[in-house]
Amino acid sequence: MQIARLKSRAFFLLQLLAMTSKQTLVPDKYIVVPRVLIFAFDRIGKVLLLKGAPTKKIWPNVWNGLGGHIEAGESPIEAAQRELKEESGLTAGDWKLCGEIAIDTGQRQGIAVWVFKAQMLSGELSDSVEGEPAWLTLEEALKLDLVEDLYTLLPIVAGMTEGEKPYWVKYSYDSSDQLLMRIWR
Repeated sequence: MQIARLKSRAFFLLQLLAMTSKQTLVPDKYIVVPRVLIFAFDRIGKVLLLKGAPTKKIWPNVWNGLGGHIEAGESPIEAAQRELKEESGLTAGDWKLCGEIAIDTGQRQGIAVWVFKAQMLSGELSDSVEGEPAWLTLEEALKLDLVEDLYTLLPIVAGMTEGEKPYWVKYSYDSSDQLLMRIWR
């Protein structure tokens, strides 16, 4: 009985949303969590990566790009700008959308990631609760303990030139929990 009431309440809330907005959530449809991933590059081509804090739930002590969730009311670029500032203390004068990633988690909720390249940086580099940022050459970065997809993504983003179209990626996992990446360029 309690479950039926919860389902009824959820359906009512969705109907109420439908009356106030043309954009609605539809029950039983696939939903994604929106995120951003930022690779900031300095004038000599070094990339800014973040060594995850040891207290992080996901990827502690592992190197990653900067980024995080898109907050309610934010666009992907606004979220990228906010995350760069929060995690490094820096701002960027030049932003390029490099790619979009659809992550199939094997559940009803997936993840969508917008990947950005940030350049023309200003500000003072600082640590955050997320971890410690560091400037690295591409060669140095690829020798570190990186989040598993960065060994592929980082060289693609580093090599992208002005006017190049974004790439599209689908991630999924096999029965051994190994990452499978399909890339369209």
